[in-house]
Amino acid sequence: MKAKVHKLISTAMLGLALFSHSLPAWAGASKIDRVFISSNGTVSGSLPGARYSGDDRQYIGCSHYRHSVNPNSFAWCSAQDKAGKTVLCTSFDPRIVDAVKGMTDSSHLTFRLPNLYSQTCTDLTISNESIYLR
Repeated sequence: MKAKVHKLISTAMLGLALFSHSLPAWAGASKIDRVFISSNGTVSGSLPGARYSGDDRQYIGCSHYRHSVNPNSFAWCSAQDKAGKTVLCTSFDPRIVDAVKGMTDSSHLTFRLPNLYSQTCTDLTISNESIYLR
């Protein structure tokens, strides 16, 4: 009887040891920021935070455009928070256009408008950090 119990325990331990190596190990800090639009024109949030929010309204992102004939590139950023407030801004500043090109699918964005009625992006910060990965 002791031999059966010992064998059963040994088999269970072996199974757990083998099973635990097949599971992914997720470690490190994570932060999933939802979309926030302040009354002073500052907009922030992470792409994963908007994508995996509990509602179907939030989005945030930036894109850039360059036409083959027109040498002027421009960028635009847009966002919508959970309340449905939306903003859109554009910029012809080459530094902002270059920053947009550095975005990834886990970027955290902060962009600013002089006020919520303006449609010009004045600042853009893009953070590509492991903390924003989902």
